[in-house]
Parts: sequence; structure tokens; C-alpha cells
Amino acid sequence: MFFFKLFLLSFVPSTLSHDGFNSHLLPRPLIMQYPEHTETRFEKSNEELELECTSWRFAVETNNLSPWKTIPEECGSYVKDYMMGRGYKADLERVSSEAGIYAMSLQLSGDGKDVWVFDVDETLLSNLPYYADHGYGLEIFNPVEFDKWVYRGMAPGIEPSLKLYEKVLNLGFKVFLLTGRSEKQRSITIENLTKAGFRSWDKLILRDSEDQDKPATVFKSEKRSKMVEEGYRILGNSGDQWSDLSGSSPSNHSFKLPNPIGYSLLRDPRHNKGLAFTGNERDSHYLRGLLPPVVLTHQLQEKKLMHNICQYQVPLQRYTALMELQERNERLFYKLLIDNVDELLTVVYTPTVGEACQKYGSIFFQSN
Repeated sequence: MFFFKLFLLSFVPSTLSHDGFNSHLLPRPLIMQYPEHTETRFEKSNEELELECTSWRFAVETNNLSPWKTIPEECGSYVKDYMMGRGYKADLERVSSEAGIYAMSLQLSGDGKDVWVFDVDETLLSNLPYYADHGYGLEIFNPVEFDKWVYRGMAPGIEPSLKLYEKVLNLGFKVFLLTGRSEKQRSITIENLTKAGFRSWDKLILRDSEDQDKPATVFKSEKRSKMVEEGYRILGNSGDQWSDLSGSSPSNHSFKLPNPIGYSLLRDPRHNKGLAFTGNERDSHYLRGLLPPVVLTHQLQEKKLMHNICQYQVPLQRYTALMELQERNERLFYKLLIDNVDELLTVVYTPTVGEACQKYGSIFFQSN
């Protein structure tokens, strides 16, 4: 019955706004067991595995990796050791130190228009305690669970970032905080930032209701463009995601903090448009090479998907195909259901969903 309730919700307009996050339809496990004995499950030597996981982390940080939803399972121990050990802190210190040297090298105008932009999560505030409880990236990101953590207001400050923050304030920069958090989280964000030692910022910019559907790169580009239109000069920008730094109206110098457990646009089923991304969107979001060159509208993708789904003679195969679609592109999933109710209702509800529950172990392909 849970599945049917969720399906009915897809017919109301609020579903496509993605203000909330609907949990998935089968009773899929929310928590993935952390592999404490990874070394016994993989034949590669520890040295070779460390080299491969280091290479993987480098590809993440340089935005060169193909779309992924979780860290490689064999790298679970590596990422845990990196985040909890000296490596992560050393990388944070390096970035903040270089940013501080750059800030001190600048001659500010003195007119109050020189700005340094900071992201919040994983830039000023650390959500490492949350990720420690959720497999250090082994679990697929769950925005509902993450929001619960945010509302606790317990994220510790990132010490090297606090030092940089205080330095740019003392040098005379205006400090703007630009975060993907919701406007509804303003009070708890201010409380958490203040508790962690961050004070005296000039602006805290969060997502309004009209910004909820926008990819991070678009949202932050628009806000930076507005700063420029108001006469501000963005001389520095610190963030842990490329979406914090790329797009239009970039800063004179951007500083990328380490984050091996972040996720990108193509990995977020709420915002992923698949082949419907236009050429300009692929350029602005750095999607070139991650998608086939052809651009297809949602209508054409829907027609193609329905053709493919109808090729399956077994209802459970159709169900599995739909679930895989939901995992990668929620907009297209719901549009397909809304426009093809007669054909798909028996697939997503009785009787097929009952068979899916009975054979859950056979069709399971990932936790969510």
C-alpha cells in the first residue's frame, strides 16, 4: 500500500517541484552495512588498492569522473581513513593557507564592494559526523536524512576555513555566504554557524521556493551574477563542489576544498534531465563527454522509453525498468507515469508490485 500512496502523490503538481523527497517504493534498506573486513573480500594488495582509491579520489576532486552514486565499495576503508585521519585535514589546511596568501596579496578598493564568497556545508561547516553514521559515502545520498541532521544544528566548524574566514574579514572583505540550503533552514543555519565561531558575515543567501528545482550551478551562478549587477567584485570564492565555483560570474580566484563523498548533477535523480540537457546546459554544468552528443526532449525520451518498456512481455521486467528510471531521472519517471496511466498502473501497483515484493531479493540492484 505504501507504493500506491506514493504513486498517487505523483499526480499532484507539487511532486515536480521537488520541495520534499519521496522515499522509494519498495522497502529497500536505508542503511548499507559498512564493510569492516574489506581486505578479506578483495584480492588486490593493500598497496595497489590504495593507489587505485587515491586515483579515484583525484578524479573526483578534478571533476573528471563519470557519473557515480556511491564511492566504490572497495574504497570504503580508504575514504574512512582519509576523512578521519591526517590527510583530509592537511588538504583543508593547504587550500585555506593558499587562499589566505592570495587574499593578502590583493589591494582592496576600500569602497566596500570587494567580496569573498563562501559555501557552507563542507566548506565552513563539516557534516563528517553525519557521513560517519552513513558509511562515508557508501550509502546513496538521502536528502531527507541529511535535512534531519541539518536541523540538529550540530555540524562542527572546519578550523582551517574559520582561520581563512577571520583573515578575509580582517582584511576588509565583505563576506557573502552562498549555500544550497533551503530558506526554511535559515534560523538553524545561523545558529549552527554562530556556534561554530562564524560571525559578522554580510549576507547569507539560501534557496527560496522558486530556487528549489534549480541545479546548484545555475542557482549559484544567478546569485553571483546578481552580486556583480549590484556593483560587487567577487575576488575570492571557497567551496567544496565544482558547482559552488563554476558557471557564470565566477570569482577572480576560486578555491576548491576537498570532498571525496560529494555528488554531482548527473547523480541526483531529482535534477538529472538525462539527454534533455541542452548544449548550453551541458557546457555550463561541465557535462560534455558524460552524455551522448544527441539532445532529446522529455517528450522524445518518454516515447522511446514507452517503446522499450512495451517490448518486455513479463510485467516484473517492466517494473524493474521503471525502478531503474526512477533511480536516475525522477522527472522523467513521474512524467512517464502521469502520461501513461492506463498502460503502467498495473505495473506500479496491483498485481505487479505484489510480485516485486515477493521477489525483492532477486530484483534488488542497489540500496536507497
